[in-house]
Amino acid sequence: MIASIIIAIAAVTLLVWLIDRAPKYRVFMLAASFVAAGFWVVLALGFHLHQQQAPAGIDAGFLPAAAILAVTVGYGVRAMWLKRGEHMSSFTLPHVSLRPSMEMSERLAWIEQMKSDPRRRRYAQMIERGDNFWSPARVEYDLDPRATTCCAHLAPIESAMRSTGVRVRLSGNGTADAACKVDPEALAREFTLAPSVRYEELAAYDRSFEDPPQARLSCDACNSRIWVVHATQAGADTKIFPQR
Repeated sequence: MIASIIIAIAAVTLLVWLIDRAPKYRVFMLAASFVAAGFWVVLALGFHLHQQQAPAGIDAGFLPAAAILAVTVGYGVRAMWLKRGEHMSSFTLPHVSLRPSMEMSERLAWIEQMKSDPRRRRYAQMIERGDNFWSPARVEYDLDPRATTCCAHLAPIESAMRSTGVRVRLSGNGTADAACKVDPEALAREFTLAPSVRYEELAAYDRSFEDPPQARLSCDACNSRIWVVHATQAGADTKIFPQR
């Protein structure tokens, strides 16, 4: 151990002396020393991590190699700190004028138009408060209580939900979200359901087993859906459709 310490001190002293005496080759010496010392340290640690006896030469050179590695890292950090202004300027990106995309420009123009329309102003205000649900199609659907998006088999149910005060929102083409719980037996009594239409309750495990279950009315023939509130997720104020 004493011999390793003496060799380590001598190696570090020699390296520092060479770096100071030959600044022209400083980068090369530091890089070569870093690679060589790092390889030696990793090699020696590898034997110990695998609980194997390292050769005597590898073990004896571990401490000098670690000392040289520490010195080279220290020189590198010191050089970067002293020249941090130069490094920062060299990695500074040129000034770029950020402009909204065509799609974003159109959306901003649409929001501005809604602000001047008394019927649509509240949607612009909701968007500006962070409610990004709204799109032109969804706004128009919400404004027209007679509008439907579902197929011919589900549209009568969709219309009935809206006419009885259930909040129904457009989700996508042929798909809507209804804030109500469905009574399947009452639904079958009040509506003539096509063979392709069914009510189903689903376990939704998109992210984890703690995801809430979902329920929907679906038309398998048309790939149309009305998503509703699952029975276990309904609260005391959740509307029931059809109303009893």
